[in-house]
Amino acid sequence: IQLQGASKEMKSIARSEKGATAMLMVMAFMALAVPLVTSMLALSGALAVDSRVKTGILKRQYCALGAVEYVRYLTLDPQTWADWWAAHPDGTETMSPCADGAPNGIIITITSDPNSPAVTDEDDAPDNLFLMPPPAYSSRRIQPVKTVETTDEFLSADKTPFTYTITLTNRSDSGVNLNKIHDALPPGLQYDCAGTSTILLPDGVTQQTWAPDPDPGGEGCPTGQETVWNVNSLPPLQSGESVVLTFQATRSGAILADGNYCNEAWAEPGDENTTTGKTATVKVGLVAEDYNVCVGSDAGVAVKKRVTNIQGVIPSGSSPPTETYQLEVEYTITMENLGAIPLNLGPSGPTSYGMRDLLPLGFCYVASSATYQAVSLDDPQVNIPGGNTLCPDSDTRQQLDWDFTGQILSGEIRTLTYTASAVTTAGAYWSDLLVNFSEFSGPPTYTWPTAAIIVRDHFDVVATLDGKSIVNFDLSVGSGSGTIDGYVID
Repeated sequence: IQLQGASKEMKSIARSEKGATAMLMVMAFMALAVPLVTSMLALSGALAVDSRVKTGILKRQYCALGAVEYVRYLTLDPQTWADWWAAHPDGTETMSPCADGAPNGIIITITSDPNSPAVTDEDDAPDNLFLMPPPAYSSRRIQPVKTVETTDEFLSADKTPFTYTITLTNRSDSGVNLNKIHDALPPGLQYDCAGTSTILLPDGVTQQTWAPDPDPGGEGCPTGQETVWNVNSLPPLQSGESVVLTFQATRSGAILADGNYCNEAWAEPGDENTTTGKTATVKVGLVAEDYNVCVGSDAGVAVKKRVTNIQGVIPSGSSPPTETYQLEVEYTITMENLGAIPLNLGPSGPTSYGMRDLLPLGFCYVASSATYQAVSLDDPQVNIPGGNTLCPDSDTRQQLDWDFTGQILSGEIRTLTYTASAVTTAGAYWSDLLVNFSEFSGPPTYTWPTAAIIVRDHFDVVATLDGKSIVNFDLSVGSGSGTIDGYVID
């Protein structure tokens, strides 16, 4: 009986221990699970808040980009830009570029920036700011530009072929039928008959193989220094369009002597009026870096006009959108004799001038400002073709005719410097220059439109949403369109 009693007591104790264990497990679960669940709920809430914040940020960024594109649209067309300022003379507009992202609208504020440089030259201007205008002389509608892929200095004498590229662009304001492409290689080089010449069409994609004409009186591959491609079956080149000719040239002998191997290209229509002059130079062997005389006995010259100083830029304080600026520009013209014979600058043949310099519209020569080789030079004949109108004229450019003479020996450089003044508004202002040397039987050497002065109005733009800035950027506007110089999304 005692054993049986003991057994019941033990069973009771056992049952009691199991209950305690179960209770401990429940309590432990609650101690661990409740905080875990609480943490998960807190995390869920935090994620929801984070999601709302991120959604808000995305909406703000979307609205900011909408504001940038809206301002870009305003400046694509001069009339749209002028109309906007007429409707918003204080430079402020409330608009909604992003629907529910800005239910109260976005406030765009545009203010003039007097601290940014209003005037630069073409070397400092982004490529998308302007396009070269048509040349001042109608006989020069096609502009060829020749380049060479291999231009390493101290090139070994046996390293050929060289790959040349001629880009021909219609610089006129109407379509042109391109008839022929001419290329004059230097002595020692000839067209590579083992290579292939191709023409890239204006679409930038379509490329066609295009063989050159045989030598006059011959057949097959040309072997002379001048190579001609008959391209009159190409479709007309529209204004601003280009075709690109690529070909190879190889040496005509065992090796190339040390020297500068210069090239020249021109086109029909236009013939010698369109010549590139000596260009696409390859230095072969030990040739000094500053020695540019080309191999061969032909006359050759490089004429350049550039802007060397812009000073006295004074804004008039006009109300936006267009400011008026008073400025003075120093121009420098350099003439480098690249041929083996002396060049004589001055009136020659039917021309009555040595240099004819056509200034940009509204720019006027400053009297007694010219020097030649750093020595004071008499003023040129100053007139506006077609009349006796004084400069500035509203629609006709001032022409400077220099009739002095001078000789330039092989390898030498001559420099002419002078100043012009202008009161002008935003735009791109180009020069055209003709230079006459008696050694050339063809037309005067032409620079094509060059030495551009870029005048642009600058603005600071800020877009705000609910009183906070969402984006700010710089804006520059010329006579044709505007450029977003960079934006920061807040």
